[in-house]
Amino acid sequence: MYKNYRSSQGITPIILAVLVVLVASFSSGKIPLHFTVIYYICAAIFLIYQPILLFFQARAQINRNLVLSNPIRYEFSEEGIKAVSGAVIEDNVIEMPWDEILMVRETRSELFIFRDRENAFVLPKDATEGLLRKIKKLIRDMMHHGDVSFLKR
Repeated sequence: MYKNYRSSQGITPIILAVLVVLVASFSSGKIPLHFTVIYYICAAIFLIYQPILLFFQARAQINRNLVLSNPIRYEFSEEGIKAVSGAVIEDNVIEMPWDEILMVRETRSELFIFRDRENAFVLPKDATEGLLRKIKKLIRDMMHHGDVSFLKR
């Protein structure tokens, strides 16, 4: 959702909803009540439809993809990051050397490690088993070329 709402495709419904609410509020009393109600319903549809659609698309993608539907184990070393999927398929290991990592972003609950602007490893913080501080130190030490942004504590 973060990536979607940072693009024009994600911002457009919000702008349309704001415009429809403005039209509804300025026209209230000048047009019949049922038209004003229809305006507010349209604004709600603009705001609610996209998150619901994204949820169902993500769930369908997880169900189609064996790698995403199984737990992923991350291994951090001085050579890079290795992601090993629990799926029993040939390509269940992804290795990424440190020089291929574009940027690292931290949110309250995840660590995003981007290979490019579209693809990232998503590491849930609650799955780090107390190793988050060591992982962040290794990232700081190895990411001399990229953009690293951790939350301030």
